[in-house]
Amino acid sequence: MSVCDTLSLQDQFQNVILDHLAHLNHANAIFLAERLREQSPTDETKLLLAECYVADHQFASAFHLLKGVELAKAKYLQAYSAFKMDKLADAEAILSKCDRAPHVNFLLGQVYEKQKKSALASEFYLKAFKKDPTLFVAAEKFALLLPKPKPSDFDTLIVRTQEAKENFVFPFANSKNFAGIGQGSESETPNMKISAKKLSLVNSLKKSRSPELNSGFESVIKNEPDFIKQDLFSSLKPFISFQNRSVATKPSEKDLEGSGSKIGTLLLNKGKLAQSSSKTQVKSSFAKQTIPGSPNPNSKSIFDYLLTLMRPYFTMLIKSPNEALPLLEEALELLQKDSWLHLQMGRCHTELYNHVAAEKSYRNSFALDPYRARGLEHFSSCLWHLKKLPELTQLASAAVERHYFAPESWIAMANCYSLAQDNDSAITFLNRAIQLDRSNTYAHCLLGHEFLAKDLFEKAKESYLTALKLDPRNTRACWGLGILNSKMEKFDHAIHYFSQGVSFNDQCAPFYTQLSVCYLNDLKLPSALSAITKAEHLAPQDQYNKFVKAQILVQMRRHEEALSICGDLVKSSPKEASVYLLMSQVYKALGNVEAAYKNLTFASGLDKKDANKLNRMMSELHNKALGN
Repeated sequence: MSVCDTLSLQDQFQNVILDHLAHLNHANAIFLAERLREQSPTDETKLLLAECYVADHQFASAFHLLKGVELAKAKYLQAYSAFKMDKLADAEAILSKCDRAPHVNFLLGQVYEKQKKSALASEFYLKAFKKDPTLFVAAEKFALLLPKPKPSDFDTLIVRTQEAKENFVFPFANSKNFAGIGQGSESETPNMKISAKKLSLVNSLKKSRSPELNSGFESVIKNEPDFIKQDLFSSLKPFISFQNRSVATKPSEKDLEGSGSKIGTLLLNKGKLAQSSSKTQVKSSFAKQTIPGSPNPNSKSIFDYLLTLMRPYFTMLIKSPNEALPLLEEALELLQKDSWLHLQMGRCHTELYNHVAAEKSYRNSFALDPYRARGLEHFSSCLWHLKKLPELTQLASAAVERHYFAPESWIAMANCYSLAQDNDSAITFLNRAIQLDRSNTYAHCLLGHEFLAKDLFEKAKESYLTALKLDPRNTRACWGLGILNSKMEKFDHAIHYFSQGVSFNDQCAPFYTQLSVCYLNDLKLPSALSAITKAEHLAPQDQYNKFVKAQILVQMRRHEEALSICGDLVKSSPKEASVYLLMSQVYKALGNVEAAYKNLTFASGLDKKDANKLNRMMSELHNKALGN
């Protein structure tokens, strides 16, 4: 008896269509599914064809095909297609009639988020996570959308994950749930499910047709995986020209070279970018990793593993980066080869403006997973802060080569040109990133920074406000708006945005520094002194904080204290003209004209730009000395 005699015609079609979908041959799957639907126009065959359409991103076809189909999975798929087509009202209406399965709640959260209904979106993300604690992204979105996170929000996520160890029902633990869209869904018809007997038959066919594939898969399961530890840049290739690209916005070599641009030379000079490749193979077995959170050290619960990731990450999002750091270190002792944890450690250090430590974490992350796009934007910004142009150039060129359609790659490229003082090219690449992902708040913020560098205040303001609309707790947008208003001498507005940034991240010293400068310019001296004291506490080695404090003390007529601070600054920064100028003002206020004149002379020798102004001040002091 042949295999075709064993299976019905519809089952034969379904099996080969599913096989084509599994191998990403969407065109052939669609062709066969259309034939099946024409021969047997049932709800099940329509659903199968719609799945093929969705896999091929033909959302309009799937949406219209599923009208009138009452299967639960069909409703979900139709709502998903509507969401992808930006028919948000239709998606909401369809989902409101569905059972509140975890993925239904998650999709509703996405719909409300896109409609700018943050409170509703956050509510449904939390509902989705409570029903299925493996929906890590739902918990992440819930935390990010909270206007003012509370410690109880953190506890809610952790406690629910701990409870799931006892009562969670895995979707495929019961074969009845195989075709369901959510946990415990039993609304699908039996015809759409593949029985164990049929699966066995299909598997036997595959074994007979391609035994080498099957044996290879089994060897992967039996053998321990090899982990290759390598330096980040050892695997990055030199920049390759953009020929054979299909996108109309591709840059040419002339664009890359620019007019005297250092970036163009670096990108096109393969010799400078070439790195020696060194790979060290280290044996590793995931099964042997100790996962915390369980009394049994050999526990392999997915929820123990998730808790290891969740505790530090949601501490960073809901509480503070400072509290998250020790938790991340603890997690990395257990999961040393988890690239995502290293990435979060880098982000944590970045939020605390510790860019040297952040670079180390980013390097560790990309050494473990050099082909990931997410995180490239943070790593490239870290290298920008450290002024490492060659490394940044190499990272950006490899990113564009590997992830041409990822916004993170173009953000990295924009950081390259920004560091080379080519703001126009940076703006072009950031617009490219936004074209690929209009909701990318990081790209909008960096675009605002570039406009601000060119003194295009209105365009910068527009970019920052767009970022704040997308993410109301975006500290970078608050920073940009604060600097922008400071430049425009709107100090009350600047104080508002810097204070808002401090409310989101109270461990960031530069926010307090800028806040104190704004208070000083607005003559709110006690508030200025309080803010700079906090900044000094967070960054005791920052000399600029001491300088600002001395300025505030001068305005408060506490000259002896200001003079003491200036003396320390002269020892640590002997070639800083502004310090001598401030000391001159202090000595003048104390009546020591000779010392004031001496320090003013030092300042004029170090700063040639303001020579005329300093000469006038020296003349005034000279005349005052003659008068005395």
